[in-house]
Amino acid sequence: VGSTEEEEEEEEESVPTFSKQELWDEIKTKSVTRMISTAYAHSMLVLLLTVQIHLLGGKIFRDQLERELERNTTRTDACNDTNSDTHANDHDSGHNEGIKSGLEKSQYDGSYHKQVLVKTLEYFFQGGLESLVSDVQKVVEAKVSDWRVMNENDQSVGSITLEDFDEGIERIRQELDDISFTQYICEFDMHASTSTCDDSLQSEEVRFILDETLDILDSPVFEGAKKDALFMTFDILRGRGYGPLFGGAQAQAQDAESQPLVTVVTKLKKICNSFYASPDETSEDRWVDRPMSSYPSIYLFHLDRMNSMRELGDV
Repeated sequence: VGSTEEEEEEEEESVPTFSKQELWDEIKTKSVTRMISTAYAHSMLVLLLTVQIHLLGGKIFRDQLERELERNTTRTDACNDTNSDTHANDHDSGHNEGIKSGLEKSQYDGSYHKQVLVKTLEYFFQGGLESLVSDVQKVVEAKVSDWRVMNENDQSVGSITLEDFDEGIERIRQELDDISFTQYICEFDMHASTSTCDDSLQSEEVRFILDETLDILDSPVFEGAKKDALFMTFDILRGRGYGPLFGGAQAQAQDAESQPLVTVVTKLKKICNSFYASPDETSEDRWVDRPMSSYPSIYLFHLDRMNSMRELGDV
């Protein structure tokens, strides 16, 4: 019995103990990391899917146009044929059947479209997102270490102003904005593909879309759209998310009262949920071409209307 008690005492001593300050600092880091990571991940996916959907649409359109031109050229050649009418009709009928069959085979069935999108999303959610969160957390730990949720000396609750909160978010963004998106959203290795598509399809349509995607991600147009998307996202995040925590929907940094940091960090999780909530009808703008409430979130509504986002789709 004695030995058992000694073992229990040793186990208790081996369990690490944390002060309230350390625990709250951990909560602070994870809460801010979650908010920042969500903003970046959302912007990344919107930009990437915009690029790929337009590439896929363009590829499908060009394929269909080439088939149509080929069919028209064949018909013209058939009409100029100097053989007998019967021979010409037989030739035209037979050739049209062949073209019809070819068109049916080339019609878009969603196979390589799905392969491209599945491959992209698999990489992001299985590896890219984890890497993003890890990198964001390191930056958060370094840039907002001066945010004291609980004072070490007297255990009193620390407070923060909206201006100081803004400055902390800006410090984090300045560090992260220099990092390339590409490492988180795509790593297209065709040899490692888990697709069930045949090799010829992978080597043509899928490879074409993935190669074009990588080229666009390295372009100045994408860099411009990236900056605009992040600016818009964080502007909405401040105006509709953490800004009101400091008093009122239109809180100004210089006028807002300081708030207990405990209160702020514990409410950041709810703010992150706004990325997945559809806008309510009370915020509708009757001048827009598509109702705001039809969008999955207020963020997508505004991102969809950025000029740089539309330019990205035209690349």
